[in-house]
Amino acid sequence: MIIHAKSITILGNIMEIIVNGIKYELRTEEHGAYVVANDYKGEITIPAQIIVDGLPIKVIGIARAAFRHCKDVTAISLPEGLTTIETDAFKDLKYITEICIPESVVTIGEEAFSQCENLKKVLLPSKLNHLSAGLFSCCTSLENIIVPQPVKIIDYRCFSYCSNLKNIVLPEGEDARVVKAAAEVVKQGLARITLLGNPEEIA
Repeated sequence: MIIHAKSITILGNIMEIIVNGIKYELRTEEHGAYVVANDYKGEITIPAQIIVDGLPIKVIGIARAAFRHCKDVTAISLPEGLTTIETDAFKDLKYITEICIPESVVTIGEEAFSQCENLKKVLLPSKLNHLSAGLFSCCTSLENIIVPQPVKIIDYRCFSYCSNLKNIVLPEGEDARVVKAAAEVVKQGLARITLLGNPEEIA
């Protein structure tokens, strides 16, 4: 999807653009646009790129706290080509029930989906290698999650207070950091763990 910019605001060296109710910040050093905070409501579909002065600009990130406390947002659709979701980006969205994170995403900040209390289904991208602190904390409707193969670091608070979490499938378990993360989850009684890999090597 390609969207043409209709409203441009320049504040110092920062250019902000509002298109169809979605506000973007152009980050020239990253050669792309980030979605930033605005009064979002209903179903939100973020395009893969926008057109500014006739030039295509890729949408590559969701900025810090961009959707935090937007309690009237009911669904989020993220585009392929997105690479970064910053801290608190979708925190406290009460009505979203599922999120599919594009395969292009490689970085997700702390507590990005924290307190999304009705979030039940999450699809994580296969290139992700770190699950950050509090990423899904207090997601009380989350029941199952599959952690992608490249993940080597899982912060032990990633799934804290996920009271209905039943199953976590972790990647190949020979890496000590993955084993440690699994041990922390078991210690806290958060969920049943399925740790893939050779049992002898994991032990």
